[in-house]
Amino acid sequence: MKSVVLVSQTDLTLQFFKNFEKFGLKIERRNFHGKLSLFEEIVFFDIDSEAQLQKIDSMLVSGTKIGYLVFDSEKITQSLKSKIVAFCKGKNWINGLFDTSLGHEIYFGFIQKVVLGKNLANKELLLELNNKLDEKISDLEDNLQKIKKIHKYVVPKRKQIVKGITLHNRYAVGEGSGGEFLDFIQTNQKLLIFLSSSPSYVISSMTLSYFGYLIQKKELSTESITTFLKGFAKDIREFSLDKLDMTENRIKICLLLIDLSSFDCTGYNFGESIIISEEQQILGGNSFPLTAELLPKASFNFKLNRGQKIVLVSPGLRSNCNDYIQQVPLVDYIKNLISKKSSDILDEIFFELKKDLKANFLNKDSTACYIEVDSNAIIKM
Repeated sequence: MKSVVLVSQTDLTLQFFKNFEKFGLKIERRNFHGKLSLFEEIVFFDIDSEAQLQKIDSMLVSGTKIGYLVFDSEKITQSLKSKIVAFCKGKNWINGLFDTSLGHEIYFGFIQKVVLGKNLANKELLLELNNKLDEKISDLEDNLQKIKKIHKYVVPKRKQIVKGITLHNRYAVGEGSGGEFLDFIQTNQKLLIFLSSSPSYVISSMTLSYFGYLIQKKELSTESITTFLKGFAKDIREFSLDKLDMTENRIKICLLLIDLSSFDCTGYNFGESIIISEEQQILGGNSFPLTAELLPKASFNFKLNRGQKIVLVSPGLRSNCNDYIQQVPLVDYIKNLISKKSSDILDEIFFELKKDLKANFLNKDSTACYIEVDSNAIIKM
């Protein structure tokens, strides 16, 4: 028998680890008070609150060699998930993460080989584990298909009318990790359109947390957006979650702030998002990483007019069609749709995007937002 320590407040997690006892694992339970013994070399910390996370360092002693963080991803908040990942950065003694929501069967091999240092030589046990894993994977695939069907009818289309502006947005799910996020924030005189494309679920989670900061603002301005981007960029860098030298692994973010009195537009664009009108491409994409130093280069401004229509296109959409639809450059294709005054611009774009799709999903999430200014809108000069 090999003893390991489980620092936990819940019986459910203890029962989870009891499933490994048949392999020769002995569980000794502790709480989050006091210090660990010099002889307790392998420790599992069960985390369901930020307070528990903060207590870990005070419990450690030099003899503790290997640690694991345990959590249930279905029960903890996105904010706590991000903090758990951030906590692991630079801590060489943390050997891995255990997500109990996945079920104990998926960790049988890991416990045997990594924690206990055993070879999995029992063929009957291997077959049993393999069958259970196949069942888990099959269940996951079934659930994924159900989610896709629900998503197809509930999530993709949205329409919003705000003080002389009508907003339509469309979204299609992709297979890649991370994902795209688009939302609107309205104050008395400002409208913010927020579009992000994240390379990982961790950065996606952080993006949503920071978006919450903007929602709480009573007034939006170029200054508040600048402050937001500086803080976000600093945290991304500190946690080493973004790769400055790898375009595909960067956070892409476009913030468009519209003054609802003058219809002046200002904002920042980091990445390949573009904005197209009937006459021209108003905003081009770029390869700028999100850093405070590049804020001046990433900034833009333009003015909307009565009856004007523009389309905001995400990096994922551009990547999925390789900037061409029906062998026509994407920018020209959208300009032509706008000139026809089609009320179904986004439907046509996404139909073409999925027309020849052989898989269940696009390669990447895709997002587009169609913005139309009322022909009778009152514009302050």
